[in-house]
Amino acid sequence: MKLLAALLLLSCTNQRGDSPRESPRPEPAGVAAAPVFSVEFRRITRHPTCLGNERIKVDDHGAVFTATNQAECASGTVWSTPYPAAPRYRLTSAERDQLGHLIQTSGAMSLPPLSTDPNRATTDGYREELDIVLDGRHAAVAVESTEVAAFSRVRQALIDLSTR
Repeated sequence: MKLLAALLLLSCTNQRGDSPRESPRPEPAGVAAAPVFSVEFRRITRHPTCLGNERIKVDDHGAVFTATNQAECASGTVWSTPYPAAPRYRLTSAERDQLGHLIQTSGAMSLPPLSTDPNRATTDGYREELDIVLDGRHAAVAVESTEVAAFSRVRQALIDLSTR
C-alpha cells in the first residue's frame, strides 16, 4: 500500500520532483482570454528639430519602454535616442489585462490610417502615431491637429504607464 501511494505521488510531481503538477484549469464559462498585444505610441514634432520626440512601447510580455530624443537626429531621421535595454516598468497581469481590454474596446483598431482636421494647418505641432498588434491583427494609425477619442484613450493610458 505504501509503495502504491509513493508511486502515485511520484507520478503527480513535475520533472524536478519537488511539487505536484498543476492540472490545466479551463477558463470559466463566459470569461474571455486576455488579449495578446503590443502597442507603441510615438509623438513626432513637425518643427525642424527632432528634440523632444518621444516613444512609449509596451511589448508582448508587458515590458514598458520609453525614449525621448535628447539630441538632434541625423538628417532624414526622427529618432536619436534608442529604447533602453531594460524596461522602465513591467505591467502586472491585471494591468496588462486592463490595457488589452482598453485597446480592444476603444475603437483604436478601427481608426483610419490618418485623422486630421481639414480646417487646421498641419505645419506645426505634432504628429502622433499608434502602432498596435492585437491578437494577430495590426493597426497603424496617426492623428494630426485633431483629437480622436479612441486614440486619446489609448495614448493617455500609455502616458500614464510611462510615468511609473
